[in-house]
Amino acid sequence: MRKKEQTPFPLERDFQAWLVEYLTVRFPKAVIWRHHAASPGRILSRSKKGMADVLMLHKGRMYAFECKAGKATQLASQMNFQLRWTSAGGLYMVAHDSREVEAKFKYWVI
Repeated sequence: MRKKEQTPFPLERDFQAWLVEYLTVRFPKAVIWRHHAASPGRILSRSKKGMADVLMLHKGRMYAFECKAGKATQLASQMNFQLRWTSAGGLYMVAHDSREVEAKFKYWVI
């Protein structure tokens, strides 16, 4: 597993991969799903535009994680997904590095 000191992540896909591995180790009974955005020549049905990169179901709560590299910010579609997600009772975060993930976990008390 990538060490916490090695942040921020240069590419979003590296951060996403780290997050999935981290969540799998920290919450072994959780259900974790990584959203893969459609690339040319690939069609994903039932995916919503703006869906968070990583979703987790843990002890009856739904968590969504939007991973960002560098100074990247959310797109309008991602903000819309965040609003729909939180309105439905889910917890959502935008994170740029592992420190932000840890800070949010302390806030969420999980």
